[in-house]
Amino acid sequence: MAISVTHFTDPGCPWAYSASPALAALAWRYGDQLDWRLVLIGLTETSEQYLRRGYTPLGAARGQRRFRRWGMPLAAEVKPRVAATSRACRALVAVRRQAPDRLDQALRALQFLQFTTSGVLDDEDDLRGALATVEGLDADAVIAALADPEVTAEYEADRRLARSAEGSPTEFQGKAARTDGPVRYTAPSLVFERGPRSMAGEVPAMLSRAALFRFPGMGAWAYVLLGAVLLIAGPLLLIRAVAAASGEDPR
Repeated sequence: MAISVTHFTDPGCPWAYSASPALAALAWRYGDQLDWRLVLIGLTETSEQYLRRGYTPLGAARGQRRFRRWGMPLAAEVKPRVAATSRACRALVAVRRQAPDRLDQALRALQFLQFTTSGVLDDEDDLRGALATVEGLDADAVIAALADPEVTAEYEADRRLARSAEGSPTEFQGKAARTDGPVRYTAPSLVFERGPRSMAGEVPAMLSRAALFRFPGMGAWAYVLLGAVLLIAGPLLLIRAVAAASGEDPR
C-alpha cells in the first residue's frame, strides 16, 4: 500500500519554489510508493493583504536574491505591482480538474512566472501565457474556468484543509503560520499518512528489514524457514512447559 503524501503549497511562495529539488528527489527516490495529493493554500485573496504587511515590489525583488543559494533560477526583477496568489491557485485547481496529469508542470510554469519574469499571478494574460507553455494543456480553458462555481468550491475546500494545522505535528514543530485567522500549513508542507495494514501485509517489509542482518549466503528464504520453525515449535514448547508445570506427562 502506497503512503499518501499531502503536499500543501502555493505558486507565490519562494520557500516552496526553492524546495523543488528536494521534492523532486523524494518523488524520484520512492516512485509509486508515494501517492501525492496537491493542496493549494491560497496565501492571499487580495493584494491589499500583502500591502498591509509592508510588501513592495522592490522589497520582493531584493528578497528573492537570498533564495538563489537553493539552486533554483530567480530573477531579481521588480514587478509592476504586488499581486495576490488566489487566481493562480484557482487556475491550478482548474488544471487539476481538467488535466490532472499536467498539474505538476502547471505548478512549475506558474512558479517560473512568479520568480523568473515580471509577470504577476493575478493577471489572466500572464497566467494564460505561462500555462500555454505546458504541453497538452488547454490554457484558454483553464482561464475560462477561473470563475466556475465548482472550481471555486474545490479551491475553498483546499483553503480550509490548508488551515487545519492547529494541534498538528506541523504546529508542534513551529512550522505552521497564522496569517489570516486559523493555523495553517506553510508552503511547502508535506503530511505523510499510511492506512492500517494487516500482519500479512507487513511480512515483505519484515523480511526486507531482517535481510539487513543476514549472514553471507543467507537469503530471505532462510528467514521464511526460520519463521515456519518458530511457528510450529513455539506452541509445542508452550504446551510442554504448561504440562510440566502442572505435573502432567506432556506426551
